[in-house]
Amino acid sequence: MARVEDVTGRLIRDAIGPGDRVKRVQQTRPAPNMRLTPALAAFLEKWRTPSDKTIGFISNALAYSDTVAGPTKTYHTNMIKLIKSGAVNVCEVHAPPPPGSRAYRESRYGDRFYFLKAGVCPVEIEPEAATFTGARRRR
Repeated sequence: MARVEDVTGRLIRDAIGPGDRVKRVQQTRPAPNMRLTPALAAFLEKWRTPSDKTIGFISNALAYSDTVAGPTKTYHTNMIKLIKSGAVNVCEVHAPPPPGSRAYRESRYGDRFYFLKAGVCPVEIEPEAATFTGARRRR
């Protein structure tokens, strides 16, 4: 079992440097009036299903990870809003990323990795369970 801690606040504060993605992380405001609408409930339920939501142990992870940035600028902005408002948390796992995960592709030789969790971060977890329990892997 690997130790896990919530590092959401630290990653938001540490987003510094040049570039559009970093600027987006810095300037995006939390979602106002965070009410559980049907659309938000469906999105968070999707995030609770097993799939690869890992992030490599890289600098400016909220800006440069494909897991958070997604395919469009709008997706990235909305993810940052959800992270800043507390609906989605960033958890740090003190173990190497599992082979085949997005975190492994982003930070192959890292000694830790992050994953996104809708809700509270667990205290301990098996590294493989943080990634894609039962989900398909991209190769």
